[in-house]
Amino acid sequence: ILVSGQVKPADSETPEDSRFFGKPLGVGQMITELQAMVGAGALSIVSSAAVLRSSEALRDEARYASADFAHEAALSAENDGLRLLLEQAAIDAENLLVQAGIDAQERDRAANFQKLIVGELHHRIKNT
Repeated sequence: ILVSGQVKPADSETPEDSRFFGKPLGVGQMITELQAMVGAGALSIVSSAAVLRSSEALRDEARYASADFAHEAALSAENDGLRLLLEQAAIDAENLLVQAGIDAQERDRAANFQKLIVGELHHRIKNT
C-alpha cells in the first residue's frame, strides 16, 4: 500500500501487487479499496460507528500531523541555520589561526631584527 499527497508514481515505479492511494483519502474510499484488495467480506464487520470514530480519528491525526510537520519544518530550518553558523565559525576560526600564525612570524622577525640592531649598537659602543 503506497500513500502520498505529494507524488503520484507511475505504474512502472510501483511494486507488483501494490496499490497507490492519493491523499486526502476518505474512510469510505479506503474501505472500498481495501475490500477490493483483501476481498469484499473481509471488512464488512466494521460498524458504521467505528467508521465515524475512525474518520474523526483520521481528522485528529491529520491536525496533529500538520502541526508536527510545521514543528519539524521549523526545527529543520533552525538546524540548517545552526549548521551554516557552525561552518562560518569554522572558517572564521581557521582564518584567525592563519592570521595568528602570520602575526607570530612577524613578531619573531621583529624580535630578531631588534636583537640584531641592539647587538650592532653594543658592538659600536664597545668599539667607540
